[in-house]
Amino acid sequence: MENLKEKCMDLMAQKIDLLNRIVALTRAEKFTGNEDNVEAEVGAFIDLFEKRTAIIARIEKIDDALGLLDPFDETDLFDNQFQDNIVNFREQARAIATEMIALDRANAAAVEKLSMHLKQNMKNIRQTREINHRYLDDFETTGGSFLDKKN
Repeated sequence: MENLKEKCMDLMAQKIDLLNRIVALTRAEKFTGNEDNVEAEVGAFIDLFEKRTAIIARIEKIDDALGLLDPFDETDLFDNQFQDNIVNFREQARAIATEMIALDRANAAAVEKLSMHLKQNMKNIRQTREINHRYLDDFETTGGSFLDKKN
């Protein structure tokens, strides 16, 4: 059973490392919601989202592997060090999750500003296209032609 415990501890350590990587990536990005940096911030947000998604997929694989481990026997329930390690990993994961939630909430306000700015720009583009389209349609449907009256 020691090999099973070691594998469990190894998988949990990998999971904690990946969770810490998500936090580090999120901390590294500072979203201001400033309209002057809209394109750069939107690009950075998309990159962050893609990186986090890839890491979360790896975490899900680790969770699946943990679920596939054979059930522990009764002696493992009384192994205090093993139980302490599991509790420690869970506490670390909870602390990381709490920090991620705080970071995401702080970034959500900036992302909302960026979203509103992009929506306004899209509305302006749509209105401009409609105006241009109407102008071109009216010009093309007149059925008339221009005559040169100098002759």
